[in-house]
Amino acid sequence: MKVYELGKMGSGDWSAAARALREGGLACLPTDTVYGLACVPGVPEAMDRLYAAKKRERGKPVALMFSDLRQIRSMLPSLPQILSGMLAALLPGPVTVILPATSEEAAALGSRAGGSIGARVVPPRFSRQFSHLPLPLALTSANPAGDCEPCAVYEVPEAILSRCEFVIDAGRSRIAEPSTVVDLRPAAAGGRPLILREGAMDRRRVENLIEGRGL
Repeated sequence: MKVYELGKMGSGDWSAAARALREGGLACLPTDTVYGLACVPGVPEAMDRLYAAKKRERGKPVALMFSDLRQIRSMLPSLPQILSGMLAALLPGPVTVILPATSEEAAALGSRAGGSIGARVVPPRFSRQFSHLPLPLALTSANPAGDCEPCAVYEVPEAILSRCEFVIDAGRSRIAEPSTVVDLRPAAAGGRPLILREGAMDRRRVENLIEGRGL
């Protein structure tokens, strides 16, 4: 396992990291919330390794980390226009949004959730560096299912780290809570979004952003 310090990575390091992911490897990556376990979703054996490392039930989906909103829209062309403003208000940010997707779109992204996709966007502070990686990446917190989410590399269990081809260490997470999960599928049908898990962004702030009232 290779450990990189984010601020010291050169072009060769990023090339090696990207190659490891494309070849089916796992990575431990920083986010704006907690450290995540990531792989390329279109590589079946990589997804199998991720689920095994996480000890996660195969029927439970994992989110995808996209480079930006444009990539989300390009890979989910069926996305209703009514959701565009909500997406722009919430992402990038410490939020996972659940979006409607056709079965073909979901399958192309390696999703096991049928007609939906969980989406995050690379935090702005990492966007330049992570552009070297093959995004989107399947992403879940770097801990066994049910355990506490790690906010620093030293908090990631050895059982997880030992399965990774590389780790990127960016120090302790600035937000030591998992992302808030917001289901936008009801809004696509004219209803109200649902907050499935309140985490790094509190409910009131989510509601204010969605309703256009800012912070």
